[in-house]
Amino acid sequence: MVKDLIETEDPIEAPPTAPQLRRHRRPSRGRARPGVFLNAAIPHTPYDDGIRSDYRPIVQIFIDTLMTFPGETWQRRWDASGVENMPSLTWHDAFPGLNQVARELATSPGVAVSIFIRLDALRPSAEFLNRVGRIRLDGFSPWSLEGFPTDAARDTLRAVLILQVATGKHLREITADDVVAFAAVARKPIRRGLADALEILKRLGIVPPDLPPLRQLAKPPRPDAAAMVARNKIEPPAVAEMFTRYLRSRAPGVDYPTLQAMSTELLRNFWMEIRSRNPEQADLRVAPEVADWWKTESVGRLKNRYRTLFAVRAMYLDIAVWATHDAYWASWSTASIVSQIDTAGHQKHRRRVIAAHHQRVRKIAPSVPKLLAAIDTDLEHQESLLRAATTTPLGERFEWAGRAYLRETGAGPGVSMTAVPIRDLATDERILQARIAERAFWSWAIVHVMHETGMRQEEVAELTATALFTYEASTGEKMLLLQVVPSKSDRERVLLVSPELAHVLARLRQRSRGDENQVPLVIRYDSLERDFSPPLPFLFQWKDGDVRRVFSPAAFKNFVAYAVQVAGLDTPETRLTAHDFRRLFATDALRSGLPVHILAKVMGHLNLSTTQGYAAVFDEDVARHFRQFVDRRRASRPAEDYRDPSATELEEFHAHFSKRKVELGSCSRGYGTPCIHEHACIRCPMLRPDPVQRQRLESILANLHERLAEAKRMGWLGEVDGIEISIRAAEEKLGQMTQIVRLTLERRRPNGENPTP
Repeated sequence: MVKDLIETEDPIEAPPTAPQLRRHRRPSRGRARPGVFLNAAIPHTPYDDGIRSDYRPIVQIFIDTLMTFPGETWQRRWDASGVENMPSLTWHDAFPGLNQVARELATSPGVAVSIFIRLDALRPSAEFLNRVGRIRLDGFSPWSLEGFPTDAARDTLRAVLILQVATGKHLREITADDVVAFAAVARKPIRRGLADALEILKRLGIVPPDLPPLRQLAKPPRPDAAAMVARNKIEPPAVAEMFTRYLRSRAPGVDYPTLQAMSTELLRNFWMEIRSRNPEQADLRVAPEVADWWKTESVGRLKNRYRTLFAVRAMYLDIAVWATHDAYWASWSTASIVSQIDTAGHQKHRRRVIAAHHQRVRKIAPSVPKLLAAIDTDLEHQESLLRAATTTPLGERFEWAGRAYLRETGAGPGVSMTAVPIRDLATDERILQARIAERAFWSWAIVHVMHETGMRQEEVAELTATALFTYEASTGEKMLLLQVVPSKSDRERVLLVSPELAHVLARLRQRSRGDENQVPLVIRYDSLERDFSPPLPFLFQWKDGDVRRVFSPAAFKNFVAYAVQVAGLDTPETRLTAHDFRRLFATDALRSGLPVHILAKVMGHLNLSTTQGYAAVFDEDVARHFRQFVDRRRASRPAEDYRDPSATELEEFHAHFSKRKVELGSCSRGYGTPCIHEHACIRCPMLRPDPVQRQRLESILANLHERLAEAKRMGWLGEVDGIEISIRAAEEKLGQMTQIVRLTLERRRPNGENPTP
């Protein structure tokens, strides 16, 4: 559903200095006798807490197995058993017979663990409890949830209970460090529930209310140059120090994604490959045979080999320049192993890539109107069905667009009634209409914004409610403008808002605001820069429980894919991506007459060549521009050159062309020009032979051969040269007739028919 489309967050990694989730105190019944647990496994005992069956056989097996492990307490025996390191589906195999008895009692093997936890004799780790979901934790008196909202989501409640069980803390004793430590090992959906739990703990005053969201608390700092080198385990240490210094020197002049890409090319694709070939390599003076192997075998298998070659060549050249004023780099300076010849094919490769992009744009451009119409219709359809469903009482039938539906009275496990569940009575399909309508809206908004602005995906994600403003020109005209924050090229720009875009932005603002007076402030995580933004009123935000989030790159991809699917364009030839809209925008802008230097500023490009690479020029555009050129040239000529011809001139014109018809075809000399070959048409290159006259030409050619033979017999040597020239010209004209016939047949031949031999 919608969460499946939106959920794109990376797993939360623990920072290097993250706190560990430790037990707050020892279990109070860690040395209790087995009889205490057997008594607690009987219904209607002081330790009942919801027990409705006799679980003593399960508890007995659990106790007998734990007793075989060393330790003075139940907790130590549990730790010695190694159960927590076993897979979540087979952990009970460590207790022989436990699974079989659990099946006979129609219960879960985890009931024995639940009883030990209830009596505070055992505290499994948070990671184990998160992994094994069938161990009940609710109803434990030692870990009260007093004051915590009982209507919170199931995953939120379980996340808090796991925290209390693993640490032995009361709800009021939980700290932000405990939540962060648990987030490092938690999995979905408990991790999401933990984020909601932190927001609830803020409202209850248990943790400071000014804490940032859990994702920001638990996210490790982005790796710097030293961390990038250390992560790749570069050896020897001197080379690792050199790469660290080099990346630090380049960092101020590039953005973080570029620095990451640079580290990948230099460390992984260059140095680690060189070391794999020559483990003794300790400097940049690579042997010629190793360098040749690297350029042909190692780099040759990469998809974009030139990116690696340019990065390595740039490093060698940078070090050579720096060595002139820094003694440290002098010891590393050497001739580059990548020459200009090695990168000579880059322009050819780039032209091929651009040509492939242009061809793709030409294929998908005709599908864009169909896509826009389809998502408009789908949004209207889903929202209209949602309105009809919400106005129908629970359990009642209703009809919409000729189909019968039932408004269901229950949402089902894990689904809120806010999803507006309905059932299609014709297909018996259960539909969560509110979620489907929400998915249709976000797909509609994303596609229209990208189509109208040509913005990058990350720029669309960074749109805020304050980005739209009104500008009054000196003429008094008011214009609606959209501010685009700097992204890839660090160039801030302003776009003129069309009425269609203004409509989409207004609906976006209304949807993001919800029931509040203004768009809520949200912290956005930039997956490229690996940094968090300050709280801003982002337009593309959604509410996940008690936490508001901004759509991530994968969410945009999923919503665009949904729009493509709705339009029926989900084929390799017509499937669009988010970045395709940027190329289509550039192409349409140039076709509409927008100068390329203005388009470069609109798109945020630093140079015109980048913009030209985005725009796919169609053949019809070439023809249109050529016609405009002809019109401009005609406008610069005297008007009398384009006056209407008189009747006499027209008669003379037609008479000229009527005189072009000759015996073997027609003359193609220009209008008003005399014949310069004294009507020797068979020798004239201006003769356009007619294939119909082929038999006549063959007769003339035969006669010429007879005349040639007679001239040679009679000794008329002056005639021989002239006749031979006429024969060669006649044979050439005969060949032209044959070619005209062949091309005509090929043009008329049906598809698939073999050519005539």
